[in-house]
Amino acid sequence: MFWIFFSSTIGAAILIIVLIYYFAAGIGELRFAKKEWEVLGLKDGFVPQGLTYSKEINKFLMSGYMIGSRSSRVYVIDGETRQVEKFVIFENLNGSIFKGHAGGIASSGMHAFISSEGKVLRFSLKKLQVATGGEKIKFDYEKKTENGADFCFVHNGLLWVGEFYKIGKFETDVNHHILTDSGKNQKAVMFGFRLSENSALSTVPEKAISIPDMVQGMTFCKGKIFASFSYGMSKSKICEYDNLLVKKTSKFIGFNDRRIPLWVLDEKFLRKTKILPPMCEELVFAFDRIFVVFESASKKYKYFMRTRLKNVYSLKVD
Repeated sequence: MFWIFFSSTIGAAILIIVLIYYFAAGIGELRFAKKEWEVLGLKDGFVPQGLTYSKEINKFLMSGYMIGSRSSRVYVIDGETRQVEKFVIFENLNGSIFKGHAGGIASSGMHAFISSEGKVLRFSLKKLQVATGGEKIKFDYEKKTENGADFCFVHNGLLWVGEFYKIGKFETDVNHHILTDSGKNQKAVMFGFRLSENSALSTVPEKAISIPDMVQGMTFCKGKIFASFSYGMSKSKICEYDNLLVKKTSKFIGFNDRRIPLWVLDEKFLRKTKILPPMCEELVFAFDRIFVVFESASKKYKYFMRTRLKNVYSLKVD
């Protein structure tokens, strides 16, 4: 009788723990956020990754890959109505279909860039505007960035391309492992390439920043730097840093045979941290708010994710 009671008690406790794990995970600072548009294509296997906003065409662009090694997509969302209008797929320069991770997306003028697997690929926003839903657009330019190219954004005429580091899973070039002043070893680097008038990248980066591990996206706004962090089922966070680029640097990092000025984004620049649900991806500053996308509601993770977020959210910037 005691064993039956003990076993049932343990079983009930386990059930309670499981229920809490799945349904009471909490949404942290997201409770103060505004729910924007619903991410489409999740049931089809779309896994959202990148997010940007183009002032030129007043559209949000959201990139991501498809489960089963199918054509990667970019969804187009109207900036005014927040309505999802369509998605497009892409053709590589060699004529093959683009099936990359599409971890980051950024825009400059009438061009946009996707960062994926160590390079950035450019496409025309004019072609995007006239394309019908599901139509294929051919990339017109690509460049290796000498890092993971896991996310990207544009700031002050530079296309910044960053990488994601996770020990044992997502490794980076040992030359990108930088010891900070506080004694911490950061193992990811972000390169800033100057953009020409036709949105081509400079041969070598103009600047570089050593960044913390597990950064999914970054943006500069209001004189600050905001970065999103996440991995697996752990809580995500968005960290606010002082803009370290206003300070001079005496550090450098190698890029092929050149020395590039290097800034180190470490804890001394950190000012605030917002805790969010798991699987926060890239973010973008637009309409005086930070917009952020999550991959937690994708079909890929439906059996074990606690908080499945099907919408893009926006947060007020203090």
